[in-house]
Amino acid sequence: MNHPIGIIGLGAMGANLALNLASHGYPTAGYDSDPAKRNALLVQANGLPLTTAASLPDLLAQLPSPRAIILLVPAGAAVDAVCGDLLEAGVAPEDSIIDCGNSFWEDTAAREAKYSGRFRFVGAAVSGGAEGARHGPSLMVGGDPASWAQLRPMWEAISAKFQGEPCVAYMGTGGAGHFVKMVHNGIEYADMQLIAEVYHYLRYALHFEPAAIADLFANWNEGELASYLLQISAAILRQPDGLGDGLLLDKISDRAGQKGTGSWTVAVASQLGVPIGVISEAVNARLVSHMGLVRQGAAQHYAVQGVDFDFPPVSTMAYRAKKGLYIGRVVAYAQGFHLLQKAAEVHGWPFDYGRIAAIWRAGCIIRADLLQPIMAAFAAQPTLPNLLLDPHLAAEVNKRWESLRAMIPTAAFLGAPISCHAAAFNYVQTLLTPNPLPTNLIQAQRDYFGAHTYERVDAAVGEHFHTEWGQ
Repeated sequence: MNHPIGIIGLGAMGANLALNLASHGYPTAGYDSDPAKRNALLVQANGLPLTTAASLPDLLAQLPSPRAIILLVPAGAAVDAVCGDLLEAGVAPEDSIIDCGNSFWEDTAAREAKYSGRFRFVGAAVSGGAEGARHGPSLMVGGDPASWAQLRPMWEAISAKFQGEPCVAYMGTGGAGHFVKMVHNGIEYADMQLIAEVYHYLRYALHFEPAAIADLFANWNEGELASYLLQISAAILRQPDGLGDGLLLDKISDRAGQKGTGSWTVAVASQLGVPIGVISEAVNARLVSHMGLVRQGAAQHYAVQGVDFDFPPVSTMAYRAKKGLYIGRVVAYAQGFHLLQKAAEVHGWPFDYGRIAAIWRAGCIIRADLLQPIMAAFAAQPTLPNLLLDPHLAAEVNKRWESLRAMIPTAAFLGAPISCHAAAFNYVQTLLTPNPLPTNLIQAQRDYFGAHTYERVDAAVGEHFHTEWGQ
């Protein structure tokens, strides 16, 4: 018989994960301080090996040693509160306490150290939402390697499968699992915003009807852009409003929410010195969406004038948007994997980048066909410094480059904000520029006002110079 497991927190994610575990033959005991949630889980059990506990001591009594207990509680103080309660209830050093919430990776690293010797703390990030939790998520596991060895059969059983291959991998200690999930979420922010920008451009600049955009997205989803997010975007554009006339989308406020993982990604990238402009612009777009009063005021102060521009046919502009979306997605992944590579270098994490791409192919929100060539890129060159240097991806970007280049001014002339696409263009264009970057002027400025010194192109790397400017 499979080893029993416990779950604390029986909201949508916890209840669905409990049902997933029980469906795969793992006897599961659930606990929540809310009796209604415990009762609701039992109603859904329908003959599965599921029980509930009325208290934490009761939960521990139902689990044989070594215990494995999943936490699906809000990130932050609640995690430590439950850990403290479990210590009081009698968890043992060989027990594994598994945080499957969206915790910040540094908090997870601190907990691994804090609870060492008292129990094994594991940060196991889950992607796929409530539906993934029930039917198979993508899992990024970190923490104590002994816990990974013990629990690996369970993780592989309940995870999503891509052509039979489990979408789960061990990432390392020190918060590594939650770090990879954080970067996953940053890429998710970028992909969502890129798709949203194309929708907005097609609808309000090119005057496509929502149904026509849905058809385009569905068609694109049959080819190089195939992805979960594009698939659901097509469905959203067809959803009628159940409370009135018209589309449901048109009744939804444009104030986008976030839980912080995108902002964490941007902050960590800044600390590590990794440029992730596409992800950053996606986070900024959500922040700007909340500036309602400023947006209203701006509309009163600024008149958008028409521009005399020789526009190509609408079909051409839509085609360019499709190609631009592909490049934007490639750049978002390239920036995300660059951040993973830098973090691995700094923290000593044994990341297998091809394997990370592999476990994102099913179960998670950013599953997309593009992950196949990304896997191939790292299989061919495990130390590839940037995905844009992979010959296959470089050729694909090259084929579409003129489309993105043309899309940027067209959108500007038509008044359509496409900041993530522009960030992708600027990132690649900066890498391609044959001239010295303007940052040499910045370094001169720094030396002028602060004597910060500079390096010369005709001297050895690392040799620094200072000039008494104006003398």
